[in-house]
Amino acid sequence: LLILVTLVSSFFTHESPHHFDFSLEATKKQTSEERKSGVTRRALIGSTTLAGSQLLFSNFYAPSGFERTYPTRFIAAIGPPTSKAGSNAKEWGIWSEDPGPPGVPLKDYDKLVNDYNGRAPAGWIFNQNDWWLEEHGLLMPEPSFPISAGRYLVTGGRVETTGLTIDESGNWSLDSGTLYDVTHLPCRSARYQPTTKTASPANANLREFPVFPGAPMPAIPGCSKQDYAVLFLIGKASS
Repeated sequence: LLILVTLVSSFFTHESPHHFDFSLEATKKQTSEERKSGVTRRALIGSTTLAGSQLLFSNFYAPSGFERTYPTRFIAAIGPPTSKAGSNAKEWGIWSEDPGPPGVPLKDYDKLVNDYNGRAPAGWIFNQNDWWLEEHGLLMPEPSFPISAGRYLVTGGRVETTGLTIDESGNWSLDSGTLYDVTHLPCRSARYQPTTKTASPANANLREFPVFPGAPMPAIPGCSKQDYAVLFLIGKASS
């Protein structure tokens, strides 16, 4: 229960402050678009709660041949959602901790580059030529590339907890289910690279955040975009 409550509460701590203004003036000025955003947030909470209950089970369950590892790590994966295997794991990255909390809101981008010289308060360095964004509009540290070869226990916190095998050549396969089944849908993640000299996070439309679970991340003018599926890495093969 504590894990579930923590997951749900973390949704709010990751939410950019500009989304929450309960003053009378703001209420009067609420537009239909903002009301739609409220529906999106409620859907996000529902998805996060459902995923939390499944992850709660996963935290106490490790199938034969695996052992739980702590803390949970996060895989950034690319591949067709229906795929069960592939050969591109060298393009997959991994975060050793949740990249959301150390993130910087898009609205603070100018402060990040001008006042902090690109160094986020959490210590990571913003790369203006290759940067990452998550579903609440937070610029976040990039994952480490590539993920190491190994045998892992992964889940999307929804319907499937299964083994993932990655070999030294970058081939990967799931014991059961598909890449979609082990994707945590509320966590959206994308990598952006400028294609014009004027491209930057400042070009993002803040009204497009938060992103609905399972939806693609917003395009940003002047940038190429690569969406990544986020998988929870919760265990490894028993030694």
